[in-house]
Amino acid sequence: MNTKIGYLYRDADNYKVWNEAVINGTLNDVQKQIIRKCLYDGEYFIPCAVGLPEKTFVSLGYSYDEQADHPFFELSMSDINVTYELPTVSISARRLTRNFIRMRNKWAEFANERTRI
Repeated sequence: MNTKIGYLYRDADNYKVWNEAVINGTLNDVQKQIIRKCLYDGEYFIPCAVGLPEKTFVSLGYSYDEQADHPFFELSMSDINVTYELPTVSISARRLTRNFIRMRNKWAEFANERTRI
């Protein structure tokens, strides 16, 4: 069994792009709570910083809008579910949890570095 993770990109104008990835293995309740505690303001994260893909309006072919676009995605624990689907990314539940721990309290710093590139 694997884990399907759904997460949302919502720009400042409230336009939305739904994202999802299936990781190898299952996230147990403890791992989910660890991930939740690592989120920025309890719900935001930057997928590429933890090994998940990102689909935004820019990746869909729209121009970058300095007023509306940003690097943060929303994650709700209710959008993390066990699935029999095959993994769509090459990251395990254990590695994903470690990546979130590594990023805890570093989201804003990562976002700032990313926008300078």
